[in-house]
This record gives sequence, structure tokens and C-alpha cells, in this order.
Amino acid sequence: MYITARANGRPRSLHDHVQLELLLESFVKQVEEIVSEVDTTVVRQLRHPWYPQLTRQANMQSTQEIAELMLDSGRNALLALDIKVSIATLGVGTGALVAGFFGMNVCPPSPVI
Repeated sequence: MYITARANGRPRSLHDHVQLELLLESFVKQVEEIVSEVDTTVVRQLRHPWYPQLTRQANMQSTQEIAELMLDSGRNALLALDIKVSIATLGVGTGALVAGFFGMNVCPPSPVI
């Protein structure tokens, strides 16, 4: 989207980056989840004296990340619903515009013979 617009000579403003920011935020969450999983695995293999405390912290962090991912998923579902409702509203509005135009007793132009 951004590259195509730039290739067509329509560069976007510096403040028009909401979609990209949401995409990168999603990737950051996934990377954090992977790092947490690796940390938990490494701590299990080390088996040092602080193991129980570290596993509790890792489990709490994993639980928090899972809750955040669930909230992100819910937010994304609401955004998708908002887009669908907006598209439906546009369709109904277009139909109402056409009906309103012909409802004002305006006849379409007749072809010239």
C-alpha cells in the first residue's frame, strides 16, 4: 500500500502510519512471546537455585502476554466489524441517494432522436 502509493507519485504524510504501526505492534507481541518461550526453556535446562522464582515470573509474564494477545485479537475483531458496518452504511446511503434523487420527481434526460 505505502510502496505502491509512493511509486505512483503520491507520497503519504509523515503522520499517516496507523496501519503500519498496528502491524508492527502485532509482530512485536509475537516476538516477545517467542523470546519468553525460549527464556522459559533455557531456565529449565539450567536448573539453578532461583529456578522456582524464575519460572513463576516467566509464567506470570506468559499469562500477561496471552491476555494482551486476547485483547488485541478482540480489538482487531471490533475494527473488522467497524469496517463492515461502514461499508454497509455506504451501500445503504448510496441506495438512499439514488432513491432520493428519483423521489424528487426529477426525470432522467430523454434521449434525443
